Amino acid sequence: MTTNTRRDFAIRLAAAGVAAASGATAADTPPPLKIHTASLPNGLKIVLAEDSSRPVVNLQVWYHVGSKDEKAGRTGFAHLFEHMMFRGSKNVGPEEHMKIVRAAGGTLNAYTSFDTTVYWQT
Repeated sequence: MTTNTRRDFAIRLAAAGVAAASGATAADTPPPLKIHTASLPNGLKIVLAEDSSRPVVNLQVWYHVGSKDEKAGRTGFAHLFEHMMFRGSKNVGPEEHMKIVRAAGGTLNAYTSFDTTVYWQT
């Protein structure tokens, strides 16, 4: 099984598990996802799972960095940097991005694990 096939299978399996756990009927089950992949010249990998059955977009940015990258005695930095991303930048004020997304009816958050830091918004 190729990497893309395994990933597609995992996505579909997860979707089926969520549907089954929620008591969804066949009418509630979304159509099979159309998976598109690409890589940009800078190495950024893009995975697009297209589902046009709902007028919603979910964006996730995954960084391959987490607590595994911290040195003994200096832990918590991955989680700290996750929170610092919401503090703004030269062009975006503190929590301004959050306010814009929420004003449009969206939601967003982030989390850090052993080997990833993920930012998402819907």
